Amino acid sequence: MKEKLYNLLYKGRIIHKNLTAEDCGEILQDLSEQFYEGEDIDPELIELEEV
Repeated sequence: MKEKLYNLLYKGRIIHKNLTAEDCGEILQDLSEQFYEGEDIDPELIELEEV
């Protein structure tokens, strides 16, 4: 069975392409750490799009 791939969008723009679910988890973890460290990231503007 072929693994599903995703694009990660922020503010409607693709910031990462063709990610596995595991890759998405790692990137989302990084973004959440940046958010809690005070970076200007709005979690509500992050979207996953199935490719």
